[in-house]
Amino acid sequence: MSKKEKWEIEPDYLHCIDQETGYFYYIYRDPECKHLCGYVEIPNTHKAYWLSYMDELFYDIDVHGGVAYTGTLENPYAKDIRHNYVVGFDCNYAGDYAPGRKYPDCYKVLKKDYKDMNFVISECKKLAKQLKDMED
Repeated sequence: MSKKEKWEIEPDYLHCIDQETGYFYYIYRDPECKHLCGYVEIPNTHKAYWLSYMDELFYDIDVHGGVAYTGTLENPYAKDIRHNYVVGFDCNYAGDYAPGRKYPDCYKVLKKDYKDMNFVISECKKLAKQLKDMED
């Protein structure tokens, strides 16, 4: 029996509340490329609520790859669940290993560059703190 890779044994979905900020965060595995994506839900009173991820307010956010998504989010694993407004990032950038992505021969990415669930949880908490600090 061969040893399973980390992404084969990790969950495809996780939701938690960040104890420090009170914000919910969600982690989903992209169904095609198999990389993880992290999202933090912010309240409708937040000054970033309904802003585009390209808004300058997000330029200084320190999260893996930068803020790559804002908006409502449908749960790909439970279509009847819809999250209000989220700010998110993903782990499918140059240098990241996405298990389902087809890599050209000229592009070498090592499996060690896979951003695992622990990494994404840490990034979600870091993002939640920065978003909470914006409330002031």
